[in-house]
Amino acid sequence: MARAYAADGSLTQRAGRGNLRRWGLQSISSTDDEGGFMFKRVALRGTVAAVAVSVAILGIPAAQADPPPPPGEVAATAAKAQSDAERAGASKPAPTSIPPQAPPIDVTDKGISAQASTGRIAVTIPDGGPSVRVGDQAVTDKYSTRKLGVDGATLAVLRPGESSATWNLTLPAGVVAKVAADGSVQFQRAAGAGTITEYVALAKPWAIDAAGRSLPTSYEVRGQQLVQSVDTTGAQGQIVVDPRITYGAGIYLNARGYELNALRIAIIVAGGVLAVGTCALANQLPVPGPLKLLITAICAIGGVNLIQVFQAIVNHGPFNDNQCYQTRLIPSSDRFDGVGEENCSGL
Repeated sequence: MARAYAADGSLTQRAGRGNLRRWGLQSISSTDDEGGFMFKRVALRGTVAAVAVSVAILGIPAAQADPPPPPGEVAATAAKAQSDAERAGASKPAPTSIPPQAPPIDVTDKGISAQASTGRIAVTIPDGGPSVRVGDQAVTDKYSTRKLGVDGATLAVLRPGESSATWNLTLPAGVVAKVAADGSVQFQRAAGAGTITEYVALAKPWAIDAAGRSLPTSYEVRGQQLVQSVDTTGAQGQIVVDPRITYGAGIYLNARGYELNALRIAIIVAGGVLAVGTCALANQLPVPGPLKLLITAICAIGGVNLIQVFQAIVNHGPFNDNQCYQTRLIPSSDRFDGVGEENCSGL
């Protein structure tokens, strides 16, 4: 058994020849005597081996991760990024005002939430804190939650090496989060033969680096979590990302053409729109169960003009059976438009 020495020549521990070779050490021909034992001095083969042996034998701790930034720094970084995003046109206010029947968007130290037709939808930071108040922001060592006009946002300041941030989603029963074609997040629920897209939405995501440059970014829904990922190629300094909850552009009805055709025929046979223009009368239409559930879901939304919805169905004429169609219930619209299949599926 040989004894290994550190770079300064001090004895560190016994080492067999096999271990010497494994550690990158080699024996030096001279020998000494210490305490009556013969041993060989060993030398290191290169700087890498010296570092590895120092950590493994001497117990030197590995490099520690950088400490998290103080809340004031997170708040300043988030505020600057928000301003940069607005100047770049990446962060935009809600396209419409808060619907009359909905309470204001709620912003707390834990996150943001808004009232959907069947309950509240919330986006919260992991573990809920702890957080401190810095001006109009509730700040942790990574997240900043604040009010933005009628909207609410929960920004994340990515740490060096990070390319994504995660939030928790809390949804009413039956509601699912879906990433739309434009990158925003919509919240939908099944409605018999169709689906209802809620007023509440997460605006199209943005990501800004320290130089004020917009970076490619996208949302992904993973169970009860929202993940925002960023392409950090060429990014400078810290990156900030921002889920923004808004009341969007309205509540929408989505249904396939063959369902709307069946409802259209039933309305015409019953004597026209005025003959079935109330929820009580509409529920008496001789249509399959899924269409009855669709009518019930429409009637459950306060402020819907059922006559206008039925008139839009009749006026459209025959629908393409396999096409997904959409109309806006609130604010009301007088037309159905073909939309992507994702609006009618996945629930």
